[in-house]
Amino acid sequence: MFEVKLQSKPLLQSFNSIFYWCKLLGVYPYDFQKFYYDGVLQSSTVGSCVVIIVMCFVFMLFNLMLFTFAGNDVVPKYNHLNLIVLIALTYISPVMMMVDQITAIRNQNALPALFERIEYLDEELRQLGYSVDNKHVQRRIRLMIAVTVLLECCIFAAYIWLQVDVLRWTLVLWIFASTPTFYNTLDKIWFMGILLGLRYRFDAINETFDTIAGELDKKCMQSRKKQRSGDVALQPSLSFEAEDIGHIKLENLVRNAFGELIRHREPFKRSTPKMRSDAALGNFDVLQERFISLCQLHESTCRIAKLLNELWRYPILILMAYGFVVITSQLYFTYCATQSQPIPIIFRSAEQLVITALSLIYLGGKCTSLMFFSWKTSQASRRTGICLHKCGVAADTNEVYEIVNHLSLKLFNHAVNFSACGFFTLDMGTLYAVCGAITSYLIILIQFNLAGQQVKIKKELAASNETALMVLDAENYTVTSTESTTHWD
Repeated sequence: MFEVKLQSKPLLQSFNSIFYWCKLLGVYPYDFQKFYYDGVLQSSTVGSCVVIIVMCFVFMLFNLMLFTFAGNDVVPKYNHLNLIVLIALTYISPVMMMVDQITAIRNQNALPALFERIEYLDEELRQLGYSVDNKHVQRRIRLMIAVTVLLECCIFAAYIWLQVDVLRWTLVLWIFASTPTFYNTLDKIWFMGILLGLRYRFDAINETFDTIAGELDKKCMQSRKKQRSGDVALQPSLSFEAEDIGHIKLENLVRNAFGELIRHREPFKRSTPKMRSDAALGNFDVLQERFISLCQLHESTCRIAKLLNELWRYPILILMAYGFVVITSQLYFTYCATQSQPIPIIFRSAEQLVITALSLIYLGGKCTSLMFFSWKTSQASRRTGICLHKCGVAADTNEVYEIVNHLSLKLFNHAVNFSACGFFTLDMGTLYAVCGAITSYLIILIQFNLAGQQVKIKKELAASNETALMVLDAENYTVTSTESTTHWD
């Protein structure tokens, strides 16, 4: 991931596989020839029209699939409220696909600018003697594509094997039930690929600070060895030397903390610490320039991360809403299948535990990986301040402490937080809250279902009792009529 003086290919070339997949399926509105020959993203009017046509075509086939497999008795089973909820659950995946495609068309000028900024950032990083290997991003993207295709094929094959009794040509239409989610996954692979690239750049900056801290610490240890070997008179014992060095470090920290109040206090009248300070001041300008350059690179990376979050804020929000609703509904209808209750056509896969498990792994893994990668990138951006302070501790001079404190304040103000339109932050805390909310709503739905079943049983018992009473009255009336006829005879 991070190597010294390594000429790496641009980050955009790591997206070759996902770009060709998207162009083959009509997902992204960019010029194919420009990307193939020049390796750049360029907006295309023809590409935008193709995306709109494919989106409408997929939506029409999705409705054809519903009318083909739903049957004629779907609407009478539900009241008006349940029918509205059913329509919302059915069409949330096509709506998610439309949001992704419309956002891609709107961002077709902003996304190429984002990759240009990343390339400019890599050039500045190479000028400092470091580079990021983008092959790791390329391998991750190919792995995500392979896992997505594998899970989509497994879900479709499991449905055909477990749910279908007679093979018909209309079963091909069932592919369009999962086409919106497949398109959505391809769109999110773009986001996670760029996110991984930014995290690797944060890691490169952090490793650079760690390297500088290691060099400073090594020089400090060498100066201490020279001090111990060159000035025997000032070193009566090992315990005194350790205590003396501790006092020197404490004095430097106190000077850094309180500034001018004790700047002229010099309790240690020895030339060795002063000589060490002068030696550090000889390289202070170079060190300061290196710190400022790295912090500017960190700030540029944070700005790119914020721009990335702006481009995908609406698709992320609709994906999280879709994941919450569909996972809760899938688990609820799995419970309904165990009770032999009717299930909507779009959730008919809940009748088989294998298909349910694959669907939950697919959707849950997509939402979880999105939160996890965002959280890891945010953590990498925050770790830069810690790495910078390691350099200050290793240098152990007032001047370095001052520049470290100044730059660390800037780093603190440029923290990266990925969010879904500001509603919630994409981190592990949100993942825990979502899991708790799914569990709570699932329990509530099951309780309502049990209450509804009890009411239904009571109504059936009341109806059966009323029917039995009517039959008994009819029998009594028949007996009475027969006795009256016999009496008159």
